[in-house]
Formats: sequence, structure tokens, C-alpha cells
Amino acid sequence: MSDYAKGLEGVIANESALSRVEGLDGKLSYLGYDIDDLVEHCCFGEVTYLLLKGRLPNSKELENFQRKLHQNRSLPPQVVDFIKAAPHDASPMDVLRTGVSMLGLFDKRAKIGEPDHDELYEAAISIIARIPVIVAYYHRARMGLELLPVRTDLNEAAHFLYMLNGQEPTEAAVKTLDIAYTMHADHGMNASTFSARVTVATLSDIYSGMTSAIGTLKGPLRGLSCQQEEDHGHWSPCLQGARPTCPAPQENGTRAHRGTWRAKVDQYVQSYCRDHARTQGLER
Repeated sequence: MSDYAKGLEGVIANESALSRVEGLDGKLSYLGYDIDDLVEHCCFGEVTYLLLKGRLPNSKELENFQRKLHQNRSLPPQVVDFIKAAPHDASPMDVLRTGVSMLGLFDKRAKIGEPDHDELYEAAISIIARIPVIVAYYHRARMGLELLPVRTDLNEAAHFLYMLNGQEPTEAAVKTLDIAYTMHADHGMNASTFSARVTVATLSDIYSGMTSAIGTLKGPLRGLSCQQEEDHGHWSPCLQGARPTCPAPQENGTRAHRGTWRAKVDQYVQSYCRDHARTQGLER
């Protein structure tokens, strides 16, 4: 029997030019831009444009791009009905996976065969804009709260927080989530990316690829720990604008294999929360 690499360990199956993850060294870069510089000087909208287009936008391009995101937030009524009917004890990842799959039923750009790159770009914008709405709607539905109409006057982080909590988010909360969005935007050829690329390599549609990726992300060896951290309130006080109680970064146990980049996310968030608290006189 021939040898094989368990879990494809050490096997180069493909390459990604979008990001470079050097987890053990705590380094992350997108298309040559160091994550520290992107967090310091760019918003999530600019970073999203960078990953989609391969370059940072000028001010006019950013304005047009953000307008497209804002205009694509509304969900088909059938998807909203599904979210309302979903069991209140369902995993949010299950609802997200099924919700994204349903979006493909109502998007004529969800085609199989040779891709039309312009259509894929527009579909990608729609998916990016709608995923936060699915997540926020399910959170409110299972809490017995009203599902709020989408707005077009808030950036991605602010809009998600508004849709989730039903009130205008604080500057600190928006900045905290924007940082987290930026630092989680792309992590090379991880398991989710791999499964999505396998799916679309068969010339299936973009929604099938995204459904594969979300299903992979749900697994406890991939991304479920992120959901578990939020379930235990890891960043909740910061996102709700309360006193910063974000825990100190951890680098041991099951988190060690993820490298120090994740600790850097925590450090950025914790640092911003504390700086904001000092300016608001909230620091203990």
C-alpha cells in the first residue's frame, strides 16, 4: 500500500496569490500589503476591493464599490421566511449555509459552465453584502425580535451591528468589528478555500462553492471555534460599546496551531477598546 499524506499535510494542491499566512511568525499579508498597514490605514471596504480587484481603490472607486454593497443587502422574501421558520436552537452556521445556498435559487448569475467573470464579480458583491444580514436576521429571529429593514447609509461593520442590536453602534464598536473583518478577510489556502475551489473547479456555480466553504468552516477543526468564542462573549462587550473586557490573547492548547496571527487580532481589538475607553473616561 502506497504512503499518503493524512489531511494532505505537506502536499501542495494549489496556490493563492491573495494572501500569505506566516502563522508561526505572526505575519499576514494581502497581495503584498502587510496586515498592520491595512488595519492602520484602510477600512474593510478597501480591503474587500483589494481582494476582489487585486489593487486598492481610489476614492471614487471606493465610493462606487460601497454603494454596490449597500444596494445589494436586501434578501429575497423566501430567504427571510426560511430564517423566521428555522429552529431557534439551530446552529447559526447551519442557517448561514442553507441561507447562502437558497440565495443561489434567486440569482440568475448562478450558472454552471465556463464562468463569466463580470457576472461572478457582481454575484460576489451580492454575497458579501447579504451574509451579514442572514446572520443578524437569524440572531434576532431566534431571540423573538423584529427583523429590521436594511439600511444603505452605514458601512459594513456599522450595518451589521445595527441589524444585530437594533441601535446605532458606537464608534468603538464599529472600529472593533472593522478590524476583525479586515484581519479575517483572507487566510490563503485554508480548508474552506480549498473546498470552495474544488467545487467551482467542476464548473459548478459560485453559490455552490460558497456553500461548500461554509460547510467546511463549520467543522471544529476549521472555524467552529470562532462561533464558540462569540457564544461565550469573547468580543461582545467591545462590539456593544460597553467597557472593554476582551480577554488577553492566548497562545496555548487548541489555539496554538493557528499561529500568532489570531493573537494579533485580539491585541488590536483589545488595544482599540482600551484606547477608546480612556478617551471616554470608562477605563477601570
